[in-house]
Amino acid sequence: MTPETLVSIIILNYNGREHLEACLSSLQDLEFPKQQLEIIVVDNGSTDGSLGFVKARFPSVVLVQNETNLGFSKAANIGAGRAKGEYVAFLNNDMRVGKNWLSVLLETARREGFACVGSTVLNWEGTEVDFKGRIDDAFCLAYEPSDDPSADLADAAPFSLTLFASGGAALIQQRVFQELGGFDPDFFLYQEDVDLGWRLWLRGYECAISSESVVYHRGGASSNKLAPEYVHRLSQRHTLCSIFKNLDDRNLRMILPIILYTFLERSRWVPAARESLELAVNEFKASLDSLIAKRNEVQRTRLRSDAELFALLGHPFNFLLRQESYEPIRNLLVNSHENIEFDPSDAGSVRSAISAWLNKAHFIYESRLADDFQRQREQIIERDEIIIARGETINRTQDDLTARLKTHARIENEMQIKLADSERKKADLEGKSFLLSAELSAKTHELDKIKNSLGWRMLSRYGRFKYQRLLPVYRALKLPPYGRRRIEPEAIDQNGQPTEAASAVDVAIPLESNAHDVICFPIIDWDFRFQRPQQLMARFAADGHRVFYLKQSFHPSGPAYTIQEKRQNVYEVSLCGLSRVVYRDVLDEQACDTLFTSLDTLRRDLSLGATVAFAQLPFWWPIVDKARAQFGWPIIYDCMDHHASFSTNDQAMLDHEPELLSSADLVVVSSDALQTQAQQANQNVLLVRNACDYSHFARVSVRTESGSDRLTVRTASGSDRPKRPLIGYYGAIADWFDSELVADLAERRPDWDFILVGSTFSADTKRLAKLTNVSLPGEKHYAEIPDWVSKFDVVIIPFKRTPLTESTNPVKAYEILAAGKPIVSVPIPEMLALSRFVRLASDAKEFEQEVSAALAENEPKLVEARRAFAKENTWKQRYAVLAPAVREVFPKASIIVVTYNNLELNRLCLESIYARTEWPNFEVIVVDNNSTDGTREYLKEAEETFANMRVILNESNLGFAAANNIGLRQATGDYLVLLNNDTIVTRGWLSTLIRHLQADVSIGLIGPVTNNIGNEAKVDVGYSDPEDMPAWAASFVREHDGQVFSIPMLAMFCLAMRRDVFEKVGWLDEQFGIGLFEDDDYTHRVKTNGFRIVCAADAFVHHFGQAAFKKLVANGEYQELFDENRRRYERKWNIEWVPHQYAQTNN
Repeated sequence: MTPETLVSIIILNYNGREHLEACLSSLQDLEFPKQQLEIIVVDNGSTDGSLGFVKARFPSVVLVQNETNLGFSKAANIGAGRAKGEYVAFLNNDMRVGKNWLSVLLETARREGFACVGSTVLNWEGTEVDFKGRIDDAFCLAYEPSDDPSADLADAAPFSLTLFASGGAALIQQRVFQELGGFDPDFFLYQEDVDLGWRLWLRGYECAISSESVVYHRGGASSNKLAPEYVHRLSQRHTLCSIFKNLDDRNLRMILPIILYTFLERSRWVPAARESLELAVNEFKASLDSLIAKRNEVQRTRLRSDAELFALLGHPFNFLLRQESYEPIRNLLVNSHENIEFDPSDAGSVRSAISAWLNKAHFIYESRLADDFQRQREQIIERDEIIIARGETINRTQDDLTARLKTHARIENEMQIKLADSERKKADLEGKSFLLSAELSAKTHELDKIKNSLGWRMLSRYGRFKYQRLLPVYRALKLPPYGRRRIEPEAIDQNGQPTEAASAVDVAIPLESNAHDVICFPIIDWDFRFQRPQQLMARFAADGHRVFYLKQSFHPSGPAYTIQEKRQNVYEVSLCGLSRVVYRDVLDEQACDTLFTSLDTLRRDLSLGATVAFAQLPFWWPIVDKARAQFGWPIIYDCMDHHASFSTNDQAMLDHEPELLSSADLVVVSSDALQTQAQQANQNVLLVRNACDYSHFARVSVRTESGSDRLTVRTASGSDRPKRPLIGYYGAIADWFDSELVADLAERRPDWDFILVGSTFSADTKRLAKLTNVSLPGEKHYAEIPDWVSKFDVVIIPFKRTPLTESTNPVKAYEILAAGKPIVSVPIPEMLALSRFVRLASDAKEFEQEVSAALAENEPKLVEARRAFAKENTWKQRYAVLAPAVREVFPKASIIVVTYNNLELNRLCLESIYARTEWPNFEVIVVDNNSTDGTREYLKEAEETFANMRVILNESNLGFAAANNIGLRQATGDYLVLLNNDTIVTRGWLSTLIRHLQADVSIGLIGPVTNNIGNEAKVDVGYSDPEDMPAWAASFVREHDGQVFSIPMLAMFCLAMRRDVFEKVGWLDEQFGIGLFEDDDYTHRVKTNGFRIVCAADAFVHHFGQAAFKKLVANGEYQELFDENRRRYERKWNIEWVPHQYAQTNN
């Protein structure tokens, strides 16, 4: 719908020169008929050049100049009085608007009959909601954040009713505004919009908030320049004034004392409110005469009762009424009403009542403080008692140490006596040694006589004859010892022919995730900008990995963590911890321990198993190092910048970089310079340059005219002139941005326009700001960048030459090429590598020459060449290089599975491994003992289907131990796992076993708990169907996180060990044949080598049990085999075998 009604936009300004450019520029882009629109800037006596700026940059704007600062309300009323429009729209000077901002407001107001419609207010980046209506806490007394700060408005209703619209972004009918008398002129600043909206509803009109009309708010244009005490004084005074004017007698009598108490309560934790409260109340009481007149007018003209209004919108102070902690306070205050005279039409009565209520509120407040003090005193006494008790314990410990020292002295004395005795024995041994030497000399003489005898000479001749004559004959006839041949297993089919590769088949994979998790310890917050950290983490998420992206700020109290989903599989996590600035501070031991406790809670609650820690800043080194030690999380250092060159980074934080660089399991770098630096400290370095989101930037349209055919524009006189070239830049305008170079270039070419998009934090832009052909629109959201790039004819990269820029690989270069635009850059190394597509220049003169040449380089073939290069350098392709390297940082595990028939169990076992094992670096070696039920055929297919699987087919049933030994000989992993074929694994099973083996080198063997086994590893389970097992198991292992217990013997249905343990202990003993007691034997051997045998209660594997022995059990052979192998075991170790026991309580 095209608006037909003239609208006047009123912008209030006080020393807001820095904000006006973005605000007024956005209004020029409105999709609204310009002839039906006027823009009025009301200036409250600014001294920063705001008036001159508006006159020069925006001559069509109507200027209203006040001599002094009249405040918001009076200035807004003056602007409305000058307005010609049927509607007036109020807009703060630190806001920018969307193109449809005004048309949506006007259409909603006219279509729905609203007298006032406000906009949804987002933060400057558009990532969070600042304001979308407030009902149950109209005056923002609770200081609680919005329940839904998300900026995703896609599913929101087009509008919603609200008590008031923000005075900084609202449209109201001029007639209604004047009927209400405008904003209350006595409200200098704050709460004037709440008061106006409240009076509007009482007069019978309606107000709404539009979710489709959006403004972006920088915030603080006025309030940041005021003292906090002054701000709270105005806010508290105006809250009291508005309540007094607008509530009816009954509600005013109930609410006013509660509000006074609330102000007192807030003063405990808001110092500025405490300092200003008395003055605010006194000013309120002093203004009662005029307030009573205003109240009488509001109550006389109101068309809605409080009950009707609260039914429509909810109670404006519901946040107080619903708090249980306020119930006794309300009762005390309400009971006091009966004895306090209160007549809202009598100023004296109101003053007396307020004084009485304040006294009562002070009494209640101080009583609560006294109660709090008493509780704290009791806690201190309790702590003192604990300290005293600990002191007594320390004294006892000291006494014990004294006793031990005395014992040590006695033992030392005894050792001295024994040492003297040893010296005497040594002398005796030396004497005996002399006698033995004499005897040896005699024996040697006797041996020489034997060697010279005839018999010795004949025996020597026979030895030479045997090796020269007889052994070749033995070899030819294959007689012993040459008749024994070792037969290696060979994969052949039933006809004795070598097997052929089987075709891959689709295997049903359960829905459980088999992807490892990622925790990003970031260099920037997720919502700061969408750059390399976000791009790479988003790729991991798209590939099925859960990504936990930590916030750089920590909350000091409350839950261990808070979590918010930013996109599918990406979760932003705020940890509870001590306040630290990641660019300046270090994680000392206390801060690290606090953060680590929160991180451990996150790990336990969300079942993080195999997890990789991406550290992007040296600040995080202490906590990722601790996580690797305790959780086994590999560390990847994504080094994307020369951190020492940032002016915001302190040396204390940077001192951690050498440790992080040298100790990381993998260092990922973004440039050749960073790679050279990293390789001096770490051998495992991977170069992953930056890239682009091709589809995001390739949608930019590019004009492809030649230099002589450039676009023209029609002048006011009707003639055509060439369109001015537009030279652009986007990104941070910081201390590494060469502002002087750009200023020199802009002065050399006043016929060119320059738009520099980005935050100017830490940059000196004073000279640029004075140039009329240079525009600084500020930071823009990532979603808006392609639209800005589409306006540019040439894009420049004017960095200073510093260690930082010499090491950087600009993301924007790939993005600009994806947009098809020409680039002119300073010749930093990474841009030299792109010289085929990028023009290079070092100073203003060279930039002028290269930009001039680039303006003529928009032929279609050049545009397509740039885009073709960018298409080969996307984040998807970078991830394809990074992901395999990430998998390799996890130590390799070899899983050996022995099969013999039981096809369905084999299938369940193998498919569960590949569906639920999130440990990314493993191999599966299946050794089949000549199955006859189709298992061999299935295994051939599985070998083609599953990655990293090898199948060995034995020609006969070699038994359990021999088959496992065959698999162990083929294993290449750092960790070795023996897993029965009648098992189903759960997510986290392998990572948990490996985590314990990594954390405690005394552990030789470790296994999980299970539902079915004949020893202490068996636990009672809460499922009957294996399909229900994963959910139950996840809850069980979470409850038993970190719990391991010693166990006499580990059954080999599932056990894991490090390779060093296996190499020390050796192969399984094959004398036990088909099976039984090889696990008792191996456990005994591991113990004798000094290692512990433990069971992990936080790992669970389902075990069907006795799958291989069912037939033997049925025909009675099982008991015979059991008895025979038990006797073998007892003979081998000369001990009596002790039957295994079940645990008393394992769950």
